[in-house]
Amino acid sequence: MDRRGRKLLTAGVLTAGVALGGWLNARQIERASARRRARADRGRPVEVAGAAGNRLHVRVHGPEDAPTLVLVHCWTGTSELWHKQVDALAGELRIVTYDHRGHGLSEDAPDGDYSLEALAADLDAVIRATVPAGERPLLAGHSMGAMTIAAWAAANSGRVAERALGAALCSTGLEGLTEQSAVFTALPGPFATLRGSLTGAALEAPVSIKGTPLPLFRRAVHLLALGPDAAPQDVELTARMTLDCRARARAGCGRAMVRMNLFHATKELNVPTVVVAGRLDRMTPLRHAERIEAALPRSLGLRVDERAGHMTPLEAPDLVNAALRELAAAALGTGGERPQQAAAA
Repeated sequence: MDRRGRKLLTAGVLTAGVALGGWLNARQIERASARRRARADRGRPVEVAGAAGNRLHVRVHGPEDAPTLVLVHCWTGTSELWHKQVDALAGELRIVTYDHRGHGLSEDAPDGDYSLEALAADLDAVIRATVPAGERPLLAGHSMGAMTIAAWAAANSGRVAERALGAALCSTGLEGLTEQSAVFTALPGPFATLRGSLTGAALEAPVSIKGTPLPLFRRAVHLLALGPDAAPQDVELTARMTLDCRARARAGCGRAMVRMNLFHATKELNVPTVVVAGRLDRMTPLRHAERIEAALPRSLGLRVDERAGHMTPLEAPDLVNAALRELAAAALGTGGERPQQAAAA
C-alpha cells in the first residue's frame, strides 16, 4: 500500500472510530435517561391525547380538592424542570405536569407540527383532561412553556378570564427572540445582524446531539442556560433533559420560536399575571421580561433573581415558588375557596 493509501485508510479508521464513539455515547445517554425518568416519574398518571392524537405524558400531584396549577416546561426540557415547585407546592395546590410533544416521555407529533399553536392546542387538551369540570386553573410556563401559554391566550381571544384564573411567565420572550438573545457576542457594524442568524440556525438545527461528549456538553449548557452560581445537579439535569429531546422536535420548536410574534397576546392575558426572570439570562435577556410585564393588563409585577440565568425554576426555586403562591392568593382571593368556571368554555 502506498503512502496515499495509508493516509486514506488511517482517515477512514479515525472517522469510523469517531462515529462508533458517538453511537456508543448516544446509547449510554438513552439508557441513563430511561433510568432517570423511571426514578423521577411520580404523581398520578392521566391519559391525555394531544391535538394530533399523540399521547402526552401527564401527571397530577397533590390533593384532588385543591385549586389546579398547570406547569408548562421549556424548549428541550421535560416536566422534571418543575420538581422543586412540585416538592414545595404539592401540599397546597393540585399540580399538573406534562411533557410537550416530542419531548421527554410524550410521543412525537404524527403530523410533524411543532408550532407554538400546536403546543397551545396540546395545552388545551391537558386542561380539558385534568381540570375538574366547572373550575379554572392557574397556568405557569417557563421559556417556551410561557410562549405556549401566550399562544393559548391568543387562541382563546376574549375568553382567557373564562378559562383560567391567572398566569406566571418565567424567563421568556414573545417576539424578536434571536435578535435580542445574548447567546452569541454582539458583532460590530455590518455584521450586527449575524448574531440573530447564528442564534436562529442553532435553534433550528435538525441534527442529533446525543453523540456530544457529556463533559463538553455540560459545560456549554452551564455557560448558555444557567448562571455562574448554578448547582451542579441543576446543570446536570438541564443537560440531560436537552439530550433527551428528539432532534425533530428540537428543530421544529426552535423554528417556531425563531418566527414567533406573540407579543400581541399580552393584552389577552387579562387575569392576574406575574413575571419572573434571571438577571443573567443569556437566552431571553431581562429586557424581554420588562417589556412583557409593562404590557400586561393585570400585572402582579416582575420578580428578578440577580444571580440566575435562564433556568429560574431550578436556579431560583424560592423566588418562583413565592411568585406562584402570590399568584394563587391574588387569583383565588383571601377566602381561599375553590374557583368556579366563570362561563362555559
